[in-house]
Amino acid sequence: MKKLKGLFKKLVDPKIHTLYEAGLIDDCLEITEEGKQELLELLFMENKDEMVARAKEVIKENKKRKKDEDDNLEEV
Repeated sequence: MKKLKGLFKKLVDPKIHTLYEAGLIDDCLEITEEGKQELLELLFMENKDEMVARAKEVIKENKKRKKDEDDNLEEV
């Protein structure tokens, strides 16, 4: 088993090995649940400004929809 670990270490680049060692990817090199959570946090932090802009659009759309619904109720 120790030979396999040594072989694994030789076959993958150091970055992949670090991700594996941290438990962010598994032995099939697929992202783990913990890895997904870490990735989501990184994406959020890197794209916070875009997220805020989108949130403002959603708020505006929700207000418009509510106003339209209220106008439709008044017409009835």
